[in-house]
Amino acid sequence: MRALVAVCGFPAALVTWGVWAALLIGYLGLHGWPFDLFANFRVQYMAILAICVVALTIVRWRKTALVALVGVAFTTASMAPYFTERPALPPPQSRVLTLLTFNTWFRNDNVDAVANFLERSGADVLVLQEVDVPRLSEFAALLPSYPHHTATPKVRRGLAIFSRTPISGIEHFEIPERVTRITRARVEWEGQQIVVFGAHLRWPISRFKAHQRAFELTMLAEHVKRETGPVLVAGDFNLTPWSQHFTRFLDASSLNDCAVGQGLLPTWPSQFWPARIRIDHCFASQHWQIRDMKLGPSMGSDHLPTIVQLELKR
Repeated sequence: MRALVAVCGFPAALVTWGVWAALLIGYLGLHGWPFDLFANFRVQYMAILAICVVALTIVRWRKTALVALVGVAFTTASMAPYFTERPALPPPQSRVLTLLTFNTWFRNDNVDAVANFLERSGADVLVLQEVDVPRLSEFAALLPSYPHHTATPKVRRGLAIFSRTPISGIEHFEIPERVTRITRARVEWEGQQIVVFGAHLRWPISRFKAHQRAFELTMLAEHVKRETGPVLVAGDFNLTPWSQHFTRFLDASSLNDCAVGQGLLPTWPSQFWPARIRIDHCFASQHWQIRDMKLGPSMGSDHLPTIVQLELKR
C-alpha cells in the first residue's frame, strides 16, 4: 500500500493542487498578461483532475480526492453553456447564411487543396487569415464562386474576406505600428446589407503583444457597437472562451458567441488534439439565429476551419 501511495497518492495530490492553482490564476488575466495564458486550458484541467480523482480514490486519499472532484465539477459547470441543448428550431423562414472562418497558416503548402475545400464548402462568406496577400489574385482564381473579395494591405500574410455576393464599405483598421488585423465589409444578403468584421488578433506571448491584443479587442468592440444592422465577427482571436478578456469583449460588444449550445469545437493546434483549444470564433449580433456550428477537416494548417450557419430573425 505504501508503494501505491508513493506512485499514485503524492503525485496525484501535487497535480490536484497545481491544477487548482493554475485554474484560479487564469481568473487574474485582466491584471497581468502571463495570468491570462493559464485560462486557456480549462478542458485539459478538467481531464487531469478527473484522472486525479480516480488515482486518489484508489489510494484512499479521500479529502484530496474530494478537492479534485470539486475541480471537475467546477470546470464542467463553466463549460455547461456550450453543451446546453437548444430547443428545436423550426424550419428556416428565410435563406440560411453560411460563414466559414479559417486560419490557412503561412506554412501551409496545400493551397490547391485548401481552395478546393473552400470552393466546395457551400459557404456564402469566407473569412481567411494568414493568406499570401501578394499572390491573392492567384488564390482568388481558384475560387470562382467568390468573385468579390478584399484583403488587408501592408502585410505579407494577411486577412481576406471573400463573398459570393457584392461587398462594399470596406475598411481596414490599423493598430499601432501600422499593422492591420481587422477588416470590415458590407455584404449584400437577402435584400439588405450585413456587416462582416474579420479579425486576426495577436498571440499574447509577451507583455507588449498582450496589450496590443487587448487594444484590438477594445477597438473592435467599439466599432461593432456603432453598427445598427446585422453584424457578424469572425476570425482567429488568439483567446479562448475561458479568458476574462473574452468575457469583457462580449459584454462590450453586445455580441453572442455562436458556439453556445454547439459544443466546445476546439480549433488549434490541429496536429495534437489533447492540447487543442478554441481560439477561432464567430460572434453574431442579436439579429441572428444560430442554426449550426461545426468544424471542418484538417487542411494542412495548424487550425481547423469553423463553419457557422445563421438565419436572420424575422
